[in-house]
Amino acid sequence: MEGAGIRDKFLHATAAGNNFGLDAADSFEFNAAAITPGLSSSSGDPVSNLTNLLITQSRDVDTALSPKLRAGSVSDFSSTNGNISAIGNGVNSASQEAVHMASGPSSASNAIEDRGTSFATPQVAGLAAYLFAIDPTLSISTVKNIILTSAAPASGGPPSLDSYAAVLSVDKGITPSGAPVRMALLDVIPAGQVEFAYPEFLLFLDEYAQRIANLNGKTNIEPDYSRYDLNGDGFTAGADGSRFDLDADGVIDTSEQELTDLQILCYFANGPLFSGSQADVRQAIDEVKTQFPTTDLDCPSLEILVQTNDPGGPFDTAFASFDSKVSVNDAGRVAFSGSNSVGASAGFSTIKPGRPTRFSFESTFNQRRFSGASINDKQPSEAAFRSLCPEPRRRT
Repeated sequence: MEGAGIRDKFLHATAAGNNFGLDAADSFEFNAAAITPGLSSSSGDPVSNLTNLLITQSRDVDTALSPKLRAGSVSDFSSTNGNISAIGNGVNSASQEAVHMASGPSSASNAIEDRGTSFATPQVAGLAAYLFAIDPTLSISTVKNIILTSAAPASGGPPSLDSYAAVLSVDKGITPSGAPVRMALLDVIPAGQVEFAYPEFLLFLDEYAQRIANLNGKTNIEPDYSRYDLNGDGFTAGADGSRFDLDADGVIDTSEQELTDLQILCYFANGPLFSGSQADVRQAIDEVKTQFPTTDLDCPSLEILVQTNDPGGPFDTAFASFDSKVSVNDAGRVAFSGSNSVGASAGFSTIKPGRPTRFSFESTFNQRRFSGASINDKQPSEAAFRSLCPEPRRRT
């Protein structure tokens, strides 16, 4: 590959191998060429490692998150030392015995459940092909970097493939021309022109209101994977949040964790992708709340997200007031410590380590005082603030 000069011509998704406990380099020569140090040619000349490989390990489905389809722990058959992972256990596939005759499929054409890193790897290759289809000008190294940096952090191995986050990473900033993926998501009314205006916002809002009203009081809700599922968790207007890169900077920080569909919609309705009026947006929310009074449908004025990585939790969290320097829609981050002895309120909540916990507050527009938190003087801990409620955009 090096001698032929084709290393920068294609991206190679390769399987790590199905030898648990063994290095992926022991499975295939391509893997070895990418991760084995000190390579040399037959004549003894040093050879650089291949850089166009994505070595894919397998993960099981996390059944604890059912009915959500999320990757869990590394499969007990997967070789190690890959740089990306995807679900490769319990995969439904056409059986090898499947034969399709001219008269139709044979009786042996049933799907089977199989496993292997070779079932995880095609997901990586398919995502790469899709990214190239969206933007053919992307380089091999850029697509590889998008897949790796957008992957979801996962324990016990390489990060887990996140196709939705990867596709969103193609956008270059929050402008209609620079964010074709986000514009395509928000343009739910096919009318020849790609736009996110009041009719599109209203359609989203109506779908969310009806979904919430229909599911009120129900349990064991199945995912619907609808067109209006902005956070990509499989549930339209679901109560749980998922990570979403709001500002298209390629980094999902604390303030962009645990976002619901409605929060994402409100954010973009208050930004440059929206070509409508914020006054219409606020009126629409009020009208929908009148039609569906039992639904919890609103744009939160202010939120604080609190997270601690201390494994000794969960911890009780106390709130105290302090000034934040976070402007509207900025993703701010504030490290904090201390106790609840000064300015503390009576409200307490429990947070668990490693996962942001949301608290919503009501505030008038342009109010710059937020609520902070201290977590029993534990370090490290951090808080992030965000304002998602539609406000009049500032003119410059």
